[in-house]
Amino acid sequence: MKDKEKQILSKAWNDLSYEDLRYLYFELNYMRANIAVAFGVTIKQVDYKLRKYGLNKMLKWTNDSVREALKKVGDEEIEKIIFHRYDMPEDPDNTVMVGPVIVKEGEHKGRIGFLDDEEGEIGIVLWGNGSMTLDSETDIPLAYLSNRITTYDLILRERELANTIWKYRMLKLEGKGSPDLDAQLVELYGEYTFVTKHLSDAYAAANLLQGEGDKTVFISHASQDTNIALMIATDLKRSKYNVWFDKWDIKLGHSIPQAITDGLDSADALVVVLSKDYLKSAFCTDEWQSYYMRFNSQRKPILLIIVDKSNPPTILASRKYYRIHKNENENHMCDEYDNMLVELKMALSKI
Repeated sequence: MKDKEKQILSKAWNDLSYEDLRYLYFELNYMRANIAVAFGVTIKQVDYKLRKYGLNKMLKWTNDSVREALKKVGDEEIEKIIFHRYDMPEDPDNTVMVGPVIVKEGEHKGRIGFLDDEEGEIGIVLWGNGSMTLDSETDIPLAYLSNRITTYDLILRERELANTIWKYRMLKLEGKGSPDLDAQLVELYGEYTFVTKHLSDAYAAANLLQGEGDKTVFISHASQDTNIALMIATDLKRSKYNVWFDKWDIKLGHSIPQAITDGLDSADALVVVLSKDYLKSAFCTDEWQSYYMRFNSQRKPILLIIVDKSNPPTILASRKYYRIHKNENENHMCDEYDNMLVELKMALSKI
């Protein structure tokens, strides 16, 4: 044991300074549990002091990301790198990294938080940012966690949190609920703030930044299906695909027919969000038919994502498509969307 380490460990918990705790936590890589045992305190006391001193790993991870950006590139690229902190990782081994995570299994399935630390096979997940929810964390097996958070995951969780918060507030106003209702509301508000910010960042990144590949994907959809089309477009953009999407690419004052024509001409693949409304739309029919007639011989694919019980047009029916089945179980729908996105990216990787 180093002399400095011995000196620090000989101190009383209340006498521990910022530099002492920083040395143990970052230089010697002490786990929170190790610090708690060494000084005879609880893990929650350790958490409190780490956050009080601004030493939690969430803050370090954020600051390191910005510092790395400033060190490597000029001002014109800073915005891009900061936004890309929210890209969906493509790690083939499903390694979970410190940062935003979604719980895929267990009693907390569907919740979205921040993986702040890990101890063995267990991840310490904050439900919100550390400054808002000092004690709001849960130990969850790392195998249950994933950094792959889709736009649909965020929208679904935001809706669930809003409904739950409303119900808990009604219980509070009526004088009902459990004794820890206030603590539960703080935790829910922390997660809600975290999720809404993450969703806002995802949309902002997708709207402002273009992909990094040399292929472009055109998203064809009916106006009634704009929400799910926007999710697909956003998630493809976050995975660094070039995407043509009407809400982003048709600017004020532009000729709509000309903008669509230019988008179709430059596209390497057409993703059709098919529904009963799509099949009724003359504009949508023109989009896929003109693309088919012009580019089918060049083997530019048309990829069908069917979002209701509609059947594809005869010409396209021989192609493999993905149907998202809707039912009462929102989490099932979430799994369907996740599976669809994986298959869609696999197909696009071959163009």
